[in-house]
Amino acid sequence: MLLDLCVLLHVRSRFPELSVIIRRVIGTEFPTFDSDHLDIADFIFKKLDKDGENMISRDDLMQLVQTQRKVGQIFERCDKNHDGIVSLAELERVMVEDDEVKAYFESVVADDFAMAAYDPEVMFKFLDENSNGEVSFTEFIYGIRGFTKMA
Repeated sequence: MLLDLCVLLHVRSRFPELSVIIRRVIGTEFPTFDSDHLDIADFIFKKLDKDGENMISRDDLMQLVQTQRKVGQIFERCDKNHDGIVSLAELERVMVEDDEVKAYFESVVADDFAMAAYDPEVMFKFLDENSNGEVSFTEFIYGIRGFTKMA
């Protein structure tokens, strides 16, 4: 799916309605996503459209792909038992033991949320959107987006 999206963005990088196309691709690939989840398409486009001209450069697209890969790698490092969910215990462990994860959180967390980069409980509260005691990959992405310098 990501490869298809990358090809589509590369081929249509000068198309003014690209966010609509992105939404359709995501909606087709993930039909159970609700409209809130589909807003990620608009977020992606706006994030890449740095000058507001409704155009995305290839370099901007490659930067997004690298960022997405990094977030995925960080999630995998946090998910110690590889069940697709991060628990508070897993996050506490990784924030103490894994220098790469610590450095990542320190580098992306905005000043207003600086405590989250060092306190696993605060970080977990930000990430656990539905307060069920578990952080899914989707919650992780949205949580990171919510308190980062990149948002």
